[in-house]
Amino acid sequence: MRENPITILYAYYDGLSKRKTASVLQRSEYIEARDAIAFAPVKFFQEVSESLGLSLTDIINFFKNSKVVKFFSAIRWSFEKMYELLKKGYRAYIELQKAIADYLKETRIGKWTNEEIKKLDEYLSKHPKTKMLIGPGLGALLLFTWFFQAFAGDVEFDFDLDYIIQAIKGHFTFFDIFGDSDGIRFLIAIFVGTAFKLSFPWPGPLSIQFMGAVIYTIAKKVKQKLTPVTATLRKITNRIAIDIALQHGLLSEQRLC
Repeated sequence: MRENPITILYAYYDGLSKRKTASVLQRSEYIEARDAIAFAPVKFFQEVSESLGLSLTDIINFFKNSKVVKFFSAIRWSFEKMYELLKKGYRAYIELQKAIADYLKETRIGKWTNEEIKKLDEYLSKHPKTKMLIGPGLGALLLFTWFFQAFAGDVEFDFDLDYIIQAIKGHFTFFDIFGDSDGIRFLIAIFVGTAFKLSFPWPGPLSIQFMGAVIYTIAKKVKQKLTPVTATLRKITNRIAIDIALQHGLLSEQRLC
């Protein structure tokens, strides 16, 4: 990279924050993104560019979305951190299934209601294996679920990126997430295993497959087009999407023929 994307992006958000037409809320958003960019390591952008073959222009345009900046700031500009969060969310998913099964053995629930969710919330907060679901652990669970479903194209339980960022920071309780009708459906889906089949297909945090999955999932979420400069990388990222969709039962082999 001949140009420094951090310098370019810092100037971009600084300029937006000083616009007279920007609202107080917008200025706050831009300043937060500007300050987050200031702490971003150049190495992070180099890894993305070199591993995925993305141009500097593509990378800068991608990070001109303040939500993207806030997301990567929340995971400390680290694919290793993202990888650990997803593994933690994967374990939390499994433990949550087991804990709900234990709870159902002790109670008789005719219908999942807000009151039942509150009771389950209290139960899980005391359950030794699901204490990880308090604070950031709950964020890891949501990140894992959102990441797999967003990448596989399943929008039935679609969380906004801001929602995921707040969850990662530990700002939600179990009841906050599962206390409405969509949350209850999502909880039931986790318990019965219909949300997706359990798998963790990535070999490591700095593998092309994992980095590509992270970047392209976020790009799809914020409707930002990214084009790898080589046909090989395009095939790799397309294959990742197809493999995960097949694992989740969201795509059949016949549709590929």
